[in-house]
Amino acid sequence: MGVFSRIVAGVDGTDWGFEALRQALVVAPDTADLRAVTALDTATAVHTGIHADRFSELLRQEAAVARATAEEIIGGRPRADARVARDKPVDVLRGQMGRSRPELGRSRARAGSCRAVTYG
Repeated sequence: MGVFSRIVAGVDGTDWGFEALRQALVVAPDTADLRAVTALDTATAVHTGIHADRFSELLRQEAAVARATAEEIIGGRPRADARVARDKPVDVLRGQMGRSRPELGRSRARAGSCRAVTYG
């Protein structure tokens, strides 16, 4: 496997996340597996007290919108998909990595924010 043979892009519903996905699509060869992943962590909703169910549902809706937008950006490209995974964002990205080691590490769409990870 070569550079850009497997790409995981974190899509959090922000313009930066969607831009990272667009950039990943540009650099990924047609033979690359590309996955756009939106992390859904509803555990923080517990801090809203009696409104936790409502906020959990809002988080689920936001994640669904981010996934749908990622699918639109992907545009039916073969070997590319978008999904929502339940867990903390860092754990979701690590889980999508599996045991592979990054070829390039990470691409920063803005300082301090891991948005796309490539694997060979």
